[in-house]
Amino acid sequence: MRQPPPAALLVLSAFTLVSCTVGGSGQQVGEISFLVSLEPLPELAEHTAVDFPDLYQGYITRTDGVILYSGNSGLTWEPLPTPTTAPLYDVAFIDPTLGFAVGGGCPTEEPACPHPGAVILESSDSGESWELRELGEDVGPLHSLVFTSTSQGVAVGEGVVLTTSNTGTRWDVHQRPGEVLEDVWMESTTRGFTVGKAGLVLVTDDGGQTWTNVATEHTGDLFAVAFADGVGYIAGELGLLRSFDDGQTWNLVEGAPSGLRATYFLDLDSGIVGGSGQAGAGATLLLTNDYGDNWLGGLDLDTVQSIRDFSFPNDDLGFAVGNGDQLIKLLRQ
Repeated sequence: MRQPPPAALLVLSAFTLVSCTVGGSGQQVGEISFLVSLEPLPELAEHTAVDFPDLYQGYITRTDGVILYSGNSGLTWEPLPTPTTAPLYDVAFIDPTLGFAVGGGCPTEEPACPHPGAVILESSDSGESWELRELGEDVGPLHSLVFTSTSQGVAVGEGVVLTTSNTGTRWDVHQRPGEVLEDVWMESTTRGFTVGKAGLVLVTDDGGQTWTNVATEHTGDLFAVAFADGVGYIAGELGLLRSFDDGQTWNLVEGAPSGLRATYFLDLDSGIVGGSGQAGAGATLLLTNDYGDNWLGGLDLDTVQSIRDFSFPNDDLGFAVGNGDQLIKLLRQ
């Protein structure tokens, strides 16, 4: 079993800090300030998701079936053996030892497609080994996964929602024909939201068993959803949607950047978004402290393309991944 490094390692050597101030090589917005560093990843790849269940252990999924592991807060990474080459789109650890990764489908560069349907990987030893679970070709690839407790979880994907009430021992399949779901967020064990292609927003009040469409008058693809104290945010290709009434109504935030793929809010008004830069530039990273009305920072990262996911083991330390060969590490000041 892997052991986390001593606490002193995090303080002394986890960060090579890059100053982030408005108008310079970094970012600062009101009372929010992050120092940003770029840590090397093993190779150039499409990194789809990142999860740090604690300050030290981290996991990154890729579209070639690889899962990367770090035991030293992202300083170094090693590939973990997995039983699939199918794309993996999300990873979630319930605790430092028990975790799941989801994906499936056919890699475009491979003529063979061993796992065309949904793929679920489960590990009970901090990722040292993974057990493959296939649900059949009639269950589409999975894009996002969240656990609301040690036993209850929800996964969404291409035309399907999965739910479990026994820590993944059994997954119940709820078909959603014609819907491509990209992300899921659960506010509690019963209430949650999922978002997807063509402006799709769905809400559940029974733990993912049934879903109701929420009208948004927004037709752009939506990629990420997050809530903080009842205020909801959705990142999409046309910008940011926001809700002040617990997800009953959503409105496009004027002036928010477009091309967003990921979002995380530290509290109800202070958050961070990431996505694709404009005109072929690298990934963009911006901050807000006024519910998304204003965004500052504009840090463009040439070595990372299109930020795909954030993970914050606490509100002072965060990580982001995308297409490229570097990990973005954020330390709150």
